[in-house]
Amino acid sequence: MLRSLVGSEMCIRDSEFYDTRYGRGMRIELPETDRRQQDMAKAAMILASNNYVGNQPNYGFGATYWSYGREDNGSLPLDTLAVDSALIEWGECDVAVGHIGFFLDNYITANGTVNSYAWTGGDSISDLGRLIDMYLKTIRNCRQPSWAAKYLPKIVSIGSHLLELRRNAAAAPDPGVCCRGLLQGAPEHDFSTDTTHYYFNNNVWTLRGLSMLGAHLTAGTSPLNQSLGEQLLHQVALFGPELVAALNASTVKLQGSDTHFLPPYAQVGYVPFKNMTETRAASYTNFRFWSETLLADVLPRELEQGMLEFHNHRGGRIGGASRWQDHLDDMPTLGWG
Repeated sequence: MLRSLVGSEMCIRDSEFYDTRYGRGMRIELPETDRRQQDMAKAAMILASNNYVGNQPNYGFGATYWSYGREDNGSLPLDTLAVDSALIEWGECDVAVGHIGFFLDNYITANGTVNSYAWTGGDSISDLGRLIDMYLKTIRNCRQPSWAAKYLPKIVSIGSHLLELRRNAAAAPDPGVCCRGLLQGAPEHDFSTDTTHYYFNNNVWTLRGLSMLGAHLTAGTSPLNQSLGEQLLHQVALFGPELVAALNASTVKLQGSDTHFLPPYAQVGYVPFKNMTETRAASYTNFRFWSETLLADVLPRELEQGMLEFHNHRGGRIGGASRWQDHLDDMPTLGWG
């Protein structure tokens, strides 16, 4: 009986703690019969946030590979991008700004790159555009001017680094219409040795990051950084048509179908996958490369629809979740939305 009472008190205490910590965000009015939908959304955010130790992101639980006690694995941006983008969308700003600030303080270097620590080889160029996007979403939704001013130099350093990468790509020897002006680089930590291909997830997020940051820096009557903003937007004007040309050159229209196949990287004559898990490349395309490319929202709608049809009809999804090899794995699942 005593154990039961103590357990009940702990549940009540935990409930009050989380109601306070996660109680400032969006509120949804639902019929009583559907109230669990809001409870489930909040529970998912709390569960994901439990991967943090204070404000430090931790890549999962466990005592060896996953443990922050063994090494610092919080520098992989995917945790912060997934969890805190959701928190910002929901309006849980007090929690999210602490997480994001910790990441920018500890993992973004002075030259705008990610200090990968335990993640030898780093992750992807796309992370940088997505970090810019998340910062801008945070200052738009949370309206904390002092926080925005504190971390603007970090975001400017990321933008300057992407600008340098794009200029280098534009000045490189001409690789042909499929890849002209595109950035080369690894698309994902597990592909960190593949630095020679022109992956679309990296390029669409570079374009979006440059565009959004350029617009932010040049907005209003007292621009934050007119010079840099104009340089970013100038590259966007040049980069956009080159990316469209690469998409057109690389896209394969399947015979007898309106479905379009986009390779994970720019290449003429890429043979479409028979199914979305037939090879390691197909599995990674299914669970990250395509969904992250779609998430940038810069592709033509016809091509987006073709990718969704290919994903849905070629074994890419089961039970509402994406597949990776022989199990389910959504990352970033929002791209499929």
